[in-house]
Amino acid sequence: MVKQKLTSLKRRNIGSTQKSLLNKTGMLLVSILCIGGLIISGCDQPFKKIPPTVNDVSDLDNPIIRTKLLDAAMHESNLQVKLSPTGEKVYHKQRQDQPYTGWTKNNRKLQQYQDGKRHGIFISWYGNWQKAEQGQYNDSKRDGVWIQWSPIGKKENEGSYKDGRRDGLWTLWDSQGNIVREKTYKDGRILTPPRIKKKDDSTRTIDTHSTENFPVAYIQHNKKQGGYQNLSKGIKRRFGKGAIKDIDFSPDGRLLAVATVIGIWLYDGKTGEQIAFPDYIDSVRSIAFSPDGKILVSGSSNTYINLWDVDTGRQISQFKDAGSSVDEVQISPDGQMVLSVNVSKGIDLWDVYTGERKTRVTGNLISFSPVNDMYIAVHGKDITIYDSLTGQSIESVTLKNSGIQRLFFNPNGEIVAMHNMDNTVTLLNLFTKHEHKLLTALDKNEKHVLSFSPDGLILATASTDGTITLWDVNTGLQKQELTTADSLISSVKFSPEGSNLAAGNKIGEIHIWNIETGDRIKTLISPKTEIETIQYRNESRTITDILFNPDGTTLVSVIGKDVIQIWDLESGTSKKKHKGFYNIQLQSLAISPSHNIVASGGNDYAIRLWNTKTGNLMHTLFQGNLVSSLAFNKDGTTLTSGCWANRIRFWNPNTGQEYSQIEERDIEGIECIEYSPDFTLLAFGRTHGDIQLWDVSRKKLKSILKGHTSRVYSVAFSPDGKILASGEKDKKVKLWDVASGTLKNTLKGHTHYVSSVVFSSDGDTVISGSWDNTIRFWNAHTGEYIRNFTWDCIACLAISPDGNNLAASSVFSRQNKPVEIRLWDIETGLEKMTLSGHTGWIFEIEFSSDGKTLASSSNDGTVILWDLTNITDSPIGEE
Repeated sequence: MVKQKLTSLKRRNIGSTQKSLLNKTGMLLVSILCIGGLIISGCDQPFKKIPPTVNDVSDLDNPIIRTKLLDAAMHESNLQVKLSPTGEKVYHKQRQDQPYTGWTKNNRKLQQYQDGKRHGIFISWYGNWQKAEQGQYNDSKRDGVWIQWSPIGKKENEGSYKDGRRDGLWTLWDSQGNIVREKTYKDGRILTPPRIKKKDDSTRTIDTHSTENFPVAYIQHNKKQGGYQNLSKGIKRRFGKGAIKDIDFSPDGRLLAVATVIGIWLYDGKTGEQIAFPDYIDSVRSIAFSPDGKILVSGSSNTYINLWDVDTGRQISQFKDAGSSVDEVQISPDGQMVLSVNVSKGIDLWDVYTGERKTRVTGNLISFSPVNDMYIAVHGKDITIYDSLTGQSIESVTLKNSGIQRLFFNPNGEIVAMHNMDNTVTLLNLFTKHEHKLLTALDKNEKHVLSFSPDGLILATASTDGTITLWDVNTGLQKQELTTADSLISSVKFSPEGSNLAAGNKIGEIHIWNIETGDRIKTLISPKTEIETIQYRNESRTITDILFNPDGTTLVSVIGKDVIQIWDLESGTSKKKHKGFYNIQLQSLAISPSHNIVASGGNDYAIRLWNTKTGNLMHTLFQGNLVSSLAFNKDGTTLTSGCWANRIRFWNPNTGQEYSQIEERDIEGIECIEYSPDFTLLAFGRTHGDIQLWDVSRKKLKSILKGHTSRVYSVAFSPDGKILASGEKDKKVKLWDVASGTLKNTLKGHTHYVSSVVFSSDGDTVISGSWDNTIRFWNAHTGEYIRNFTWDCIACLAISPDGNNLAASSVFSRQNKPVEIRLWDIETGLEKMTLSGHTGWIFEIEFSSDGKTLASSSNDGTVILWDLTNITDSPIGEE
């Protein structure tokens, strides 16, 4: 009776307060309704039957009718209502394991159910109750017309589903109401190519005479310029190409693009000849060609996604705010959408046409379906399927595995293969949700140990025992087994026609198998390079990736991250072998006095000697440990190398032969070495905190300078050789009397590591660089602080031979820019030049003896020679 009275009162006047007609129970109910903020517009008897599938849903846009319907859902026996933190009613099933019938509402979504399955109308609203999406389900599958709107009520797309798949015409509009895209589907597959209405400015036409600074990804190779020259940026020559991060063939096989940590390189897809080298310097982690081959998409560590015109290398557009370091990019099969994932596990969907980010979700793995307008995103054990046209979530699946570290769609878009965290393999049918766990164990360190056949019916897996297994993807049963007893397989790939399978191993070999017969028909063996022959680390020979060109006549293999080998499959011979993609940190550098040789050393335990005139690699020397420091003697006839082991080596740079060494336990952990001005002494700064002075001619220890409490990063002799300056991890600079080996002064003031010390040309000033973003000047005789430059986290310093210019390199990149080198006028303190070309920590810089060249080495695996002939006495910004 109380309920009937309340209902009658609400019909007559919902705002009246006729308390005299209410009993205590009625007053309590009214209070609860008021506190909950419920808007009651009148209720007839609660629904006892299934609400009909609504044909005309326009009434649901009326808040009174919508509220009535949602409140009625509360009275169903298997639903309960709760208030969200914002005071909104949220309806839930009481028992998740029981089927039910009726309506549910959750976070402004209205969903009709029948027997526990989604069946009937579905509507979602934005926060302002503007309709966001509307459609219908039939037995839990999307069916009929679906529409999506923007938050301001503009229709964004419309089309129809049949049995859960797109079927018929789909249309997309821009924010001005213009049709920008139309597609026709049949059973979820694109039946006709998209018809795109482009705006006048949709493709940027760049005037080559314009002064506007449009980035260029790469410059066409010009042999007359020596191949890698790029004088416009002040780069005289570059040694090394940066470690390989990704490779991709253009759809027509005309081009092979290679992404490295310094940019994008292009090669002829048939001949393997280099045709372009990087202009836009960036650490590119992932690349993808558009289906028509006209656009190249790149994702990089500077949080940008760039779209490049393939033919010109010019930037078409740039997607900003892609998160911290884009790890992977993919472009949809129709070329209209781009997926990206960053290291912070943010996944973005971008519209190529508008540059708009459609959605951002959490996850670390992505994959577009090859044939349907959908993609999957992975977060832990959860796979979520999204509509790539709308960016809306379709459904989620939680897998019974240890988590996923890699995944691949089969070519027909129905099955996904997953390389799990426990190195097992799972096959998931996205439509039936059926899982197959394959009885195989993969190598957790290799990315390309799974490959689908072109028809999508067979999956090849490479196990850690060297076995290649072929699986039926529909049944999960083993079809065939190929055994390689000679080495472990590191990568597998089907040929485009599917008759052959290529398998690369960890000793630089590629086996070609005939799938029909199971016979090994060919083995491709790449000759070892000099450094591969002597290097102790086996991964330098591992085939980490294999790529067939589209017609199957050419195969590209990646050896480690350092070498690209291009093969002619018919003859089994190598077309080209491109080296120089060094996956190393170049930590040491030296230029010969005649500046015709530059030496570099790094964490691959090798020293490389380059001819600065020709750009050719002269010698590769094996140090046996991390090469921490290098120095030439006075006449350039000797190169001295220090390492973290207990060995100093002396080399003939012209022949590459070692002729002498110092091997003592007490010289272990050398951080830096420096010759005295008269070349009679050699100073070693060590990780243990002491400095050793050695007699060069006798190769005998002269003295040990003790006083540092931590790692000695840098040492420098004064021009007269009487004082030695040193900088340490413990933020101090120390000055030593060379003759007596005693400590003269300790300079305090830096608040972080002192990474580098140098003397002015007159010897009166000590200059120190630190990670505290300062360069400090000190009186070399009194230790008095004079002044400082504030710039960046300083990696190293160098003084020009004439003593006029100070160069400093930085440790980290700033504001999405490459790592820089800056030059100052020492007397005035004004900036004269900034050099940008490295993408990683610049460990060492050094002027040539004539002051016209500056060399730099970086952990991006490259050495750059900078042209300083145009440097003037005018600071930046002045004529």
